[in-house]
Amino acid sequence: MRFIKLKDILPGMILAKDVKDLSGRVLLIAGNRLSENHTKIFRSWGITEVCTESEAAPKDPEKKMIDTESPEYKKAEKELQDLFRYTDMNNPVVKEMFQLSLERKILKMSSS
Repeated sequence: MRFIKLKDILPGMILAKDVKDLSGRVLLIAGNRLSENHTKIFRSWGITEVCTESEAAPKDPEKKMIDTESPEYKKAEKELQDLFRYTDMNNPVVKEMFQLSLERKILKMSSS
């Protein structure tokens, strides 16, 4: 299971978690195979990333995908959730800031 930004989604990837809009309404349920049309719909609803089962190389070879099952991910996520506890995690900007912070923290942890 990996969180992938919309720009890195490849047609044929399979959703691991339901995709919901900001109000919690389900746009597409887990198990569906993604198409290019889905990414357009997600973008119009403010979705910035989805969780997929399929593994595929990101478009940018320098950028690695985050493994949500790794101990580094879980530790970094717990630390950042404490820092972001007073924010609205449903806000796309805050969600993106959290994800970028998470990626940076994991990268820093793995290079130490």
